[in-house]
Amino acid sequence: MQTMYEWLRKHDEFRDNYARAREDQADTFADEMCDIAEYDEDVQRAKLKIDARKWVASRMKPKRWGDRQQLEHTGAGGAPLNIRVEYDD
Repeated sequence: MQTMYEWLRKHDEFRDNYARAREDQADTFADEMCDIAEYDEDVQRAKLKIDARKWVASRMKPKRWGDRQQLEHTGAGGAPLNIRVEYDD
């Protein structure tokens, strides 16, 4: 592990390849989750395995596997937001 971390610090190409491999690993976890859900008969164990893979995948590749959050600004009842500026004289 120590050698790998040294290479990550010292070698740009190795670091880039490592980063891509970790992102690919997140996609692999998604494939594994489907297999676990389908074939693991112990529901509690399957849930634990899937939750662990979901958490790791969301950190490795957050744009694809992370929680999506959307923020909307609207007025009352979803109407367009009206902005009024008042000045004190």
